[in-house]
Amino acid sequence: MDQVAETIPKQAYTIFCSAFRYNEKNSRTAEPECLMPWQAHVFRDNQPNTRYDDISALKSKELEADFRDYFYGSFTDCLLGKSFKLPESLLPAYTCPVKQILATCSHEMEVSYIDYYLFPNNIGIVAFKVNYQQKSFDDISFLINKIRSLDHSDMLFARKNLPFIVEEALMNGNKFKSFTVIEHDLNFSSNYSADQLLFDMATCSPVGAAAGKGKVPLLQPSEQYFNETITNNKISVFENWSALALFDTFTVLHKGSVYNYNWETKYFRFIYVLTLYAKNYLIELNRVFHDPLDNNLYENDFYTFDRDFNFDQISYNFLPQYIYEQIRKSLNLDKESEKLKIAIDRDTAVKDKIHKAREEENEKRINTALLIVAFLAIVSAVWDGSEWAASVFGLERSLLYSALSSAFMVVIVVTIIILLRRKYGKAK
Repeated sequence: MDQVAETIPKQAYTIFCSAFRYNEKNSRTAEPECLMPWQAHVFRDNQPNTRYDDISALKSKELEADFRDYFYGSFTDCLLGKSFKLPESLLPAYTCPVKQILATCSHEMEVSYIDYYLFPNNIGIVAFKVNYQQKSFDDISFLINKIRSLDHSDMLFARKNLPFIVEEALMNGNKFKSFTVIEHDLNFSSNYSADQLLFDMATCSPVGAAAGKGKVPLLQPSEQYFNETITNNKISVFENWSALALFDTFTVLHKGSVYNYNWETKYFRFIYVLTLYAKNYLIELNRVFHDPLDNNLYENDFYTFDRDFNFDQISYNFLPQYIYEQIRKSLNLDKESEKLKIAIDRDTAVKDKIHKAREEENEKRINTALLIVAFLAIVSAVWDGSEWAASVFGLERSLLYSALSSAFMVVIVVTIIILLRRKYGKAK
């Protein structure tokens, strides 16, 4: 057990990410040299982007054809910012290759880059990659837990120089999500299995806790919880790797060489980023929808989101579709969006009914007022007609007025009866 805990994996990194709220600046400031339109960090030959220059920018742009062969076009357009509009001065994604050292708890790690992904409704996703060099499995689990809880001001290295204002750096929670990939060459036994190590790394527990061993054996999960988590959340397609998709973490345990182009450039950049945006959008929509002081209708907003970002199918291939579905399940996206859809539809129907009742009531009031005006106009017309006839034919005014008034009243009553009979006759 101690041997696994102290083993240094061949490769390990975590991409920490969170949603933030942004606003465009009134006057755009000069961008720092490190900030640029998004670039791929790993290319198809599995080589990392070490230059971040015009050549690597061109290679990143050329990957779009591969993305479209792998994912549906609408899904690709969504993640590349081609299916929605942002303010003209903003791009859908930025990269900042910071190459800085992050120090915490007597450990130093390299932060390779920070990415910013901007979406509609002023919601963005910030992501930064931490490489663990010469760190043991136990160190990595410990550091993931610590970094997830660090203050956001220590993480957003370039926030003061961005072409948008970060209003709220950590939306809907006080911790970062983590996307971890670990390459190893371990051989497991019945004393401590690959699933138990995967569980410990995904839950940021001391190595061995899943088996009731290690530094803190009291953190051992119940057998029922462990089995349910592995059964419901584990992704296992090939013998050489497995992953665990939980609410706060996504963890890959890979034996042998890792094809980072898939995990970092495709699965994280496209699948994880989109699901994180979708989760935070639904949280925000839930918040304003249930605000008792907010009387707006959100039906159009939800259906626009549901059409443009809440995809059921994303890929021509089985594996990315399966990973996408598991991540959505871990974030409870389908249940949350369905419940919100039902609530919004019901609320819209009630508000439409109230609005219609008010319109009918207003219409009745207007018709009553018009009837009164019409009656007064008739009385005035009868009086004026009586005056004219009396002056022309020499008749008595009172007798003439009574006769004309009676005639008009008969005409009005007969007209009303005919109209009512037609109305209710059609209704039957």
